[in-house]
Amino acid sequence: MSDSIHWFVVSCASEKEAQRRAEQMLGWLVERGVVAAQACPSTGLYPPGAAAQGYDSGIEFCGVKLVRERTVFHAGDSGLDGLVCPQCRETAAAEDIAWDDAVGSWFAGQDDVTLSCPACERASSLHDWQFLPMPWAFGNLGLGFCNWWLDEALIQALLKELGVGVCQVHEHL
Repeated sequence: MSDSIHWFVVSCASEKEAQRRAEQMLGWLVERGVVAAQACPSTGLYPPGAAAQGYDSGIEFCGVKLVRERTVFHAGDSGLDGLVCPQCRETAAAEDIAWDDAVGSWFAGQDDVTLSCPACERASSLHDWQFLPMPWAFGNLGLGFCNWWLDEALIQALLKELGVGVCQVHEHL
């Protein structure tokens, strides 16, 4: 059986800010009964709480994962087919653009990484490119709902609580 994770990624937080915001968000989730206050020792996930909906209690790898360090949040087994330029909206094939070098530079600590479009030849921030077939995000804080089918009300509440600069990524393992 495969696993899926619905990530909410805050791309602009520093690692120090990510620690603070992660604790704040965990408190928010616990207060609303979405997750339990303690992570499961075997999985590291915060299990669904008393008010949680949309999960299967028979799945062991089910809960919320908190990532508090520089991470590339990607589509997992869905791969990478191409990238859409944020300026001209042309799609470049993955092999026609140096996306892997840019991602590596960002992961190594360079926050202002850009990619140049093969079509319009303009450079844009790595964060602004659309990765296909599914979005990617780059950040220091991620809340991942593992094997959990979120309803729209919870998604909207999370987006409101997290504020601006949030990306959603669907990872398939």
